Amino acid sequence: VVALSMTSLANTVVLANLTSLVIIIAKGVMGLPILFLEGSGALIGVAGAAICSKDTTPSSHESIDVNDNSRALIGNTIAFSASIGTAAYLTIAKSLRPKCDLFVFMFGIFFIASFFVLAFIIIKKEPVEFSRHPNYGVFGWTNTALNRLPLELYLVFVCNFLGNLSYIAVLKYFDSVVIATTMLMEPVIAVFIGVWAGVSSLPGMHVWIGDAIVTLGSGLVIYSGSSKTESIDA
Repeated sequence: VVALSMTSLANTVVLANLTSLVIIIAKGVMGLPILFLEGSGALIGVAGAAICSKDTTPSSHESIDVNDNSRALIGNTIAFSASIGTAAYLTIAKSLRPKCDLFVFMFGIFFIASFFVLAFIIIKKEPVEFSRHPNYGVFGWTNTALNRLPLELYLVFVCNFLGNLSYIAVLKYFDSVVIATTMLMEPVIAVFIGVWAGVSSLPGMHVWIGDAIVTLGSGLVIYSGSSKTESIDA
């Protein structure tokens, strides 16, 4: 959210989904063995991310100054920090899956995350109250208005169930770096959804080229990781 107010949607989503590359780099720093294709894919992906960061496509967010390069750089940095956090999240989730039921794990994640979101809203001084107000009430989601219910169901079943829950569930069969690379399909989809929703414009040539390079690097990581999938007890 913060990064979106400072840089383009394409930059934000691409840089926030370099999780697989962060995992590979972390393995190298810790002295863990890295397959040739993993290392090559990481380097290629970083090069693609660097090209994406050169994009100057403006967002429709009214607070963005398209001529403020320093502000865009800060936004890109914040977006990339999300990749670091996601890498830590997947690594920890991978180690906890054998010891924790999937439902209990996801309940704990969303329960704790709700307090972080509430704290962020308060810090940003956004309107919020502990009521069922449909717009800014903490329990506003309980208002099952017909114009809101489809969106709520979409967020629950598509974004959370098919998205977040699926990522954690398949950690039973795949290494975390393989799961992380699948997240790189999100930028392409997010850009077109943003254009369709009218909150973003089509990205510039830098993003198209950079995203293709990132995809190539990630493909190498997926290929190398597919040969060492593993299974744990649910």
